[in-house]
Amino acid sequence: MKVLFIILLLFINLILVGQDYSNRYSLGERYALVIGISTYKNSANSLGFAQKDAVDFQNALLHYGMFKKENVRLLVNKDASRENIRKNIEGWLRSKANKNDMVIIFFSGHGTQIPDTDGDEDDGLDECLIPYDFDNQDYSSVICDDIFAYWVRNLQSEKILLIFDNCFSGGAAKEKGVLLSGVKGNIGKDDFIKDISRELPRKGTALLAASKADQVSFESNEF
Repeated sequence: MKVLFIILLLFINLILVGQDYSNRYSLGERYALVIGISTYKNSANSLGFAQKDAVDFQNALLHYGMFKKENVRLLVNKDASRENIRKNIEGWLRSKANKNDMVIIFFSGHGTQIPDTDGDEDDGLDECLIPYDFDNQDYSSVICDDIFAYWVRNLQSEKILLIFDNCFSGGAAKEKGVLLSGVKGNIGKDDFIKDISRELPRKGTALLAASKADQVSFESNEF
């Protein structure tokens, strides 16, 4: 696992700074919002390793990624409410990270889909991140791709990396995820990465997903 994080951090430096690896020291500050939800308010949806993924990623940023401790915020379980995630992106990251600063947003947890209301989805569904306090009867309790893109679009940074390990990120990570009331998901029809890429046509943004849109990923003690 340690080797995997080192490789990922090398990739982060290369893709966000440019082809010349020596230029990585020309960056401004480095900021990261790391989110991992294993224990949901509705315990039936709890996961085994999302919190550990987030803690390990935070530690890798601090130990190998040259991130300052005060520039990395970790939100796990009940701290990863919808409002707290919004405040940390629209508030903390927006106020702290300038144009030349690096920003990483990491999310490990559940994802879902809700009916599209603005007609921009080919399959009629918006892909969403599921915060700790979501209500499967209330579509507004999730973080849909349009809303997440709006939050990120307002950041000043031109060096942003988004990492998604959730259902419908690029597929169905964490098994089948969570379906909201009245919604039948379409695995392989569309994904969060595709939607975010469309919503964020901005310079310097890179995205990584756990799987392709037509793949299913699973949690396991083996990994």
